[in-house]
Amino acid sequence: MCVGTSSGTAITTGTNIITIGPVTGVHSVFGQVDNSTYIANILNAEVDAGTAQQVFVDADGRLGTLPTDGPGLPGVHSTAALLKPFPDAAKQGMLNLKLEKLQATVMQNQQQIETLKIRLKEQAAQIQKVNAQLEMSKPAAKVVVNKP
Repeated sequence: MCVGTSSGTAITTGTNIITIGPVTGVHSVFGQVDNSTYIANILNAEVDAGTAQQVFVDADGRLGTLPTDGPGLPGVHSTAALLKPFPDAAKQGMLNLKLEKLQATVMQNQQQIETLKIRLKEQAAQIQKVNAQLEMSKPAAKVVVNKP
């Protein structure tokens, strides 16, 4: 299936090759590979780190979930690549999202602290007022002289 102008222009034989956008559908190293998907304009494109899934895209726009050293042959380094949880851009995106959430939490905590400071000042003023009233209501001290 080919969608878009110049999409799949070099496919002559092959099965289950999907091309979207201006991609040839022929791998620059492996040639024409059955059961492949090529999508233009996704290499180096940003995605939402919160919902991102690990997908590999090679320089020809071939899309897959497993890195390979050849058609249908998992690469020697595939396991190492799969153990890496996200590409660097996705990691950075997730870190940015976490940072934004932490900053929002800090801002919320700062607002709560300011509210508590205001309440403490109000309570201190009330305590001073009550203390002043207590001082006013105390009877004046009397001096008693004992005469022998």
